[in-house]
Amino acid sequence: MTLAEKLEEYGYDIDEMNIAKDFDGNEEYAEACIGVTASGPNGDSNVVYDVEKIIDILMKRDGMNYEDAREYVYFNIIGVGGDNLPIFLEANFTEPEHLVQDK
Repeated sequence: MTLAEKLEEYGYDIDEMNIAKDFDGNEEYAEACIGVTASGPNGDSNVVYDVEKIIDILMKRDGMNYEDAREYVYFNIIGVGGDNLPIFLEANFTEPEHLVQDK
């Protein structure tokens, strides 16, 4: 069962949802889906993806190292911009080293 089919089974209007797909329309990041918002900025629900899980998918599937996979995610997935984008969550956020002050 695809992510879209699962969401539809739970009563979501998938035509109004933002599901991350590759250029061929495949739901290649379905395993990285961690939930659905109650309502998005336009009153529609949005699919929520875990950035680290997408990185893991790229590392396993494409043999990328962590840095290359992370760059790919931010440049080619999150960074594409535009309307009707899903939500990408940094669940394991830590402050970048250059922002951490010495104590």
